[in-house]
Amino acid sequence: MNCCIRRMGLLVAGLILLFAPSAFAQEITLHSANGAISLTGKLLLYNGEYYRLKTIYGPITMRALGVTCTGAACPNPAEYAADITISGTRAVTQDLLAGLLDDFTWSNGLHAQRKFEPDTAWTAFLSDSARIPVARLQARASNSSRAFQDLIAKKSDMILTNRPPTAKEAAAANKARLGDISSRFRQQLLALDAVVFLVSPQNPVRSLTLDQIAGIFSGQITNWAEVGGINAPISVLQLSPKTDLAKRFKAMVFPGKSGPSPVKSRYFMTNREISEAIMKDPLAIGFSGFSGIRNARALAIRGSCGILQHASRFSVASGDYPLSFPYLLITPAKRLPTIARDFLAYLRGRRAQTVISNLGFVGLGMMPTALGKQQDRLNNAIAHSSDEITLTDLQNMVTALGSSRRTTATFRFQDNATTVDSRALRDVKSLAEMLDSGDFDGHKLIFAGFSDSKGSADANQKISQSRAAEVKALVQARAVRTDLSKVRFQAIGFGEVSPLACNDSDTGRKINRRVEVWVK
Repeated sequence: MNCCIRRMGLLVAGLILLFAPSAFAQEITLHSANGAISLTGKLLLYNGEYYRLKTIYGPITMRALGVTCTGAACPNPAEYAADITISGTRAVTQDLLAGLLDDFTWSNGLHAQRKFEPDTAWTAFLSDSARIPVARLQARASNSSRAFQDLIAKKSDMILTNRPPTAKEAAAANKARLGDISSRFRQQLLALDAVVFLVSPQNPVRSLTLDQIAGIFSGQITNWAEVGGINAPISVLQLSPKTDLAKRFKAMVFPGKSGPSPVKSRYFMTNREISEAIMKDPLAIGFSGFSGIRNARALAIRGSCGILQHASRFSVASGDYPLSFPYLLITPAKRLPTIARDFLAYLRGRRAQTVISNLGFVGLGMMPTALGKQQDRLNNAIAHSSDEITLTDLQNMVTALGSSRRTTATFRFQDNATTVDSRALRDVKSLAEMLDSGDFDGHKLIFAGFSDSKGSADANQKISQSRAAEVKALVQARAVRTDLSKVRFQAIGFGEVSPLACNDSDTGRKINRRVEVWVK
């Protein structure tokens, strides 16, 4: 209610300025932040974002940010400061958004004063270089379901979630005249995260299968000796069931089931709390987001065929780690204040992605790594060779990629399809932008296609070649401002040569159906 009253007050103040000519009878003078430029004229309009003056040069519009005003007709900028509310999942709102806002304000010459409220929210008051109020940003930490409720009820201007809207939520938003929030045009991929399983560095267990993890968290496995550890009881730690990450854990480890049976656990609200508790208990196991690993050790996920999938910044960014997921910033179809639009533009840039990584999350920037540093991958390729996959096939892959570096840009496909999934569209855009900016000039981009083992090796090689060519064409078509002759391109299909996951599940096969992008 207070929010609505405040916004109504701002609207009334704006109408008074717009429809009271006497308020503009006197001249005002606008001064730039450094005092080098001054402009005098009669005030025609002020809406908190722009001044419009009648000057000797004709009508001139000037952005209000960083500008000071002198004269009797000067409006009070504080009455027009933007009021922005963001709701979202706790981990992002509390740990990530605050850090991004700090960097945004500092890099734009703004000042921010933050007021924290217990556990659930914080408010930042932004002002420009002249200390004139620019905006009040209120952040509400909850979960994705509550965030969608806030958006639909128009209590939030934008939300941060770890999932897209349900059909019911999208329909409710459309009914509230907020547009189609299920559209990719209303969703911005902000960062990546993953469910990781943590133990103490003193624990000798290095990997577990998902079945073993399910057994531990359902109470069917109670001793570390049952999974290759010491003969000691397992201490189970969990995030509160109300948190988004706990819901992710349940959906990923217990798919299609009601979830784990009650098991004696200690419950926590944040990743940090679980990580700290595990460091104090060498017999504990818990789950958190990637940013919660800290000084604990993340267990590898072991497939039934023996392939290990480690949780690393690269494997999460590339989608090689099976329990990764995105964080989405969702905005309704309405015009946001200039400061909010500037913040959204900042979040789309490379600088924000660097900050995201520095804060312990996984950003969307490219992170090249050489084939020689992917020892597990080479071991898997050798261990899972067959009569159809020969030593020559492995040698061809090493020869083609050995002197190159793999980027995190990875395109995955549905079975028997050559159309990339929605997450890959971000990588197409990023690669095209890098081509446009000349980042790959003088280099060779290799689009390396791989497949699962379903079907014959010959057919799989052909479909992996087709997918590699398709992705290469997509990226080239999107790079409209560059001279493509400055970059060498190659599309090559390796078929089922290099599995990153076991091929005995839909999840594993999808991880293996991919096109990787390498730079030479």
